[in-house]
Amino acid sequence: MKKTLTPHLQMSLSRKPLSIISSKDQLAAFKNGTGINLYKGAIQYADGIINGSPDLEENIQKSIEESKKPFLQTESEDYLKSYIQFYKNFIS
Repeated sequence: MKKTLTPHLQMSLSRKPLSIISSKDQLAAFKNGTGINLYKGAIQYADGIINGSPDLEENIQKSIEESKKPFLQTESEDYLKSYIQFYKNFIS
C-alpha cells in the first residue's frame, strides 16, 4: 500500500522553500545548476560543513574557507565521535 501525504501537507511543503528564499539574489549560487554551484549554494546557507571525502575540488575548498563557517574534515571510518562533537559546538 503506497502512503501519500494529505493534500494540505503536500501544499504546505511545496510552498515552504519559496517562503524561506525571498529574493533572486539568494538563488544566484544555484543559477546554472552545475554540481559546483550546488555545493556553493549549500555552503552559503549552511551553519557548518562536513566533508568526508579525500577529494575536494579546489574552488569548493576555497568557498568553504571564504565562508568562515565551522568545518569538519573527516575521512576515517570512526567518524561518529567527531560528528557528535561538531554538532555539540552548535548547541553549546
